[in-house]
Amino acid sequence: MPLDVRALLAASVLAFATALHSEDILVTDWADKALVTVGSVTLELPAVLVDARGAAIDSAAGVFEGSGLTVIVDQGPFADRLDALAGRPDYRETSARIAGKAARIVFHRGEEPGSYTVATHLPAPQSATVVVRAEASVPEPVSRAIVESLQLRD
Repeated sequence: MPLDVRALLAASVLAFATALHSEDILVTDWADKALVTVGSVTLELPAVLVDARGAAIDSAAGVFEGSGLTVIVDQGPFADRLDALAGRPDYRETSARIAGKAARIVFHRGEEPGSYTVATHLPAPQSATVVVRAEASVPEPVSRAIVESLQLRD
């Protein structure tokens, strides 16, 4: 039986194209950024994130998802202060200046294997919390850069 090179090549191209659209292969250019605003909070997020905002009850809020990342932004008097995260696996906390304010950045391993969380909370008068939940495929500096990019608008 002769080998049909064209059929073999066509099958290979089809398999490659299918793999490119598969969730098994995740190629992300983390350098492409998009500026987003939620209430009076502005962040730089990877451009691949999809806006999946829900309706906020007491303040401005937004959820952005894509490429192994979920970014939750909550701005207002009831924004999570992140105290409940203490005691989680590999919990650590560092001090930082974010949006010109003294803030803290917290990190912990996620409940799902291979996931982690990086978050910050800015205190009143413009309380804001940014939580980044990421899969292991997302480099931690990407998540930390999102948190550190938080700015407050007047």
